[in-house]
Amino acid sequence: MSERSRRLPMAPTKLSPQDYARTVGSHLKTREGAVPRIYTDGKGIPTMGTGIALAVSGDGGKTYKLRDLDQIGAEISGDPARPYKFSETEQKLLNDTVGKLNDPNVKAKDRPAEAQKLIPPYKPGKETAADNKFGFTLSDERIARQAESAWNQHRQSAMKAVRDQAKARGWSKERTESYIDALKGSKQEIALTSLAYNGVPAPKATGALLDGDPVTLRKEILYGSNPPSNTTSRTGIADRRKDEADLAAGRFEDWTPEQREQWRQVEADPNVRQYRGTFPATFPQYGPPIPPAGPEPRPQPEPIAGAGEDDLKGGAGNDTLGPDTLGPDTLGTDPQVAAMVEMAGRPVDNPGRSALLKPVERLTQAEMMDMINHAQADYRGYRSGDPLKAHTYERVQDWHVAMYGDAPQGNDGGKPVEPAPIRPIPDRPAPHTTPDGGDLWQATARIGAKVAEAAGSEGYSSAVTGLQRGLNILNQAHPLPKRSPAYGPYSGLGPVDEDGAYGPQTDFALKHATARLGPHKVEEGLALGRFNAFARDARRTGNAEGLEARTHAILGPLFRKDDQGPKVEAGVLQDTLNGFGQDLKVDEWIGPKTTAAFGAVLKDQDPDAVTLAFGRGLGLL
Repeated sequence: MSERSRRLPMAPTKLSPQDYARTVGSHLKTREGAVPRIYTDGKGIPTMGTGIALAVSGDGGKTYKLRDLDQIGAEISGDPARPYKFSETEQKLLNDTVGKLNDPNVKAKDRPAEAQKLIPPYKPGKETAADNKFGFTLSDERIARQAESAWNQHRQSAMKAVRDQAKARGWSKERTESYIDALKGSKQEIALTSLAYNGVPAPKATGALLDGDPVTLRKEILYGSNPPSNTTSRTGIADRRKDEADLAAGRFEDWTPEQREQWRQVEADPNVRQYRGTFPATFPQYGPPIPPAGPEPRPQPEPIAGAGEDDLKGGAGNDTLGPDTLGPDTLGTDPQVAAMVEMAGRPVDNPGRSALLKPVERLTQAEMMDMINHAQADYRGYRSGDPLKAHTYERVQDWHVAMYGDAPQGNDGGKPVEPAPIRPIPDRPAPHTTPDGGDLWQATARIGAKVAEAAGSEGYSSAVTGLQRGLNILNQAHPLPKRSPAYGPYSGLGPVDEDGAYGPQTDFALKHATARLGPHKVEEGLALGRFNAFARDARRTGNAEGLEARTHAILGPLFRKDDQGPKVEAGVLQDTLNGFGQDLKVDEWIGPKTTAAFGAVLKDQDPDAVTLAFGRGLGLL
């Protein structure tokens, strides 16, 4: 028996039928779109619906051939016996468009644009009737049916690749079919099918799945299947590969220490770093684009040194660490930090919890039911008293008030009258956004990167504790709003455990606060939490040394982009300390006197009270 055949394959991550259908549907809508006409995709290929290609490639993608028109017509009508009949003009248009993709007189890189001149690409929000060059429009139901049929076909292709790789590893037929059966309804099946849907065979990724190697699996999907030949569609494909890699490789925190170290080495590869820099929107946790890596490694930021009483006026500042200098090297040095950033930018898997991150006015009825199912099924045993369970039921009540109002139910002759909606109930899930309309997952990824930045100087546990403390400060300062008089007040959200470990509880609290209050407010909370952690430590040790450097490093970026502007935070801190009985000159310089006064106040006052007063003085609470 070969070494590869003895390896245990990865255990598939099973989904319920409902979650599987929802995940596939959401993935196709996001990555393939749902276009009710024939259009040209980024490669110039005639396409319809959710990415149903009307031409197939040959010679390694060098040439294209139009599919059988009767088959395409059946996919349009939904009835093989009565396919849509293309007119001669429409047939010529399709043939001419595919001909542009094969035209030897046109440079390969220019062929997609030439094809798009004949059949316009899809332009969300800018579509006109003239863009549809054909005599039909696909209904939502027809698009869904097409997608289901195409998905099943590509799933068969993906499973054929599994069989091929299993055979190459010497697996028996029984073992192979047993594993394929286990893959049904799993995240891994979705990932492989999506790759096949996108025309990617992915033999190495499939083989890594069978070898139980999540590192190679993630590497091949994320970094090895989006070549430059994808041209203008490459950015969208990078986003898609990120989704597929997340589905296939499982949670980073579940990997072994050896696998995490292997992934750290993958992330440090110069080619990988350059790829991430090419697509900053796909990899927001790694900061801005980075230049091509040279022969010498980029120097690491220096940690912030503690400022003593002999420091000169003006302070140490924080010139080496900041959002603009955070790169993959900073994140990749500690697997815990990398796992935290990865988790912070990942969408919430549980549909019921995910719905809690949207305003109730934007929730569909299906999402409301997801919340009910979540509250009923996910809080059992010791979790039955979790405040989030009560909050979930309260949000269900809020949804009904938003959609149907809170007036008493009417009756007709003693029979209850079915209430009528007071507003249109959304029929499609809305994206997760922040209060200012930004992408929620990108926002939380950026905050995760800021925590990682703090971990570079304060340590992982201290930085995460600062985040947890900051979230608790924010939730105390910004309680949930008043509800309809038809129901009692909110039961309140439970506090985040301040244990220095970034797990599911902290992750959801971060995303909930960002969705409710906005990323800037959460960044302010993070800053106050970090300052509070310093204050607590100063009281515990009786040593406030480093107050100047830490105050400016933590709070300065909230008020200025560089070290040249007024140090507002210093003056407010002095004013805050005066409110606790000190007599400091408010000169915006944290020198020996201010440091001594800070230590003196902490002898008599709780660090939390000092932090809250400081936050109010800064206008952050």
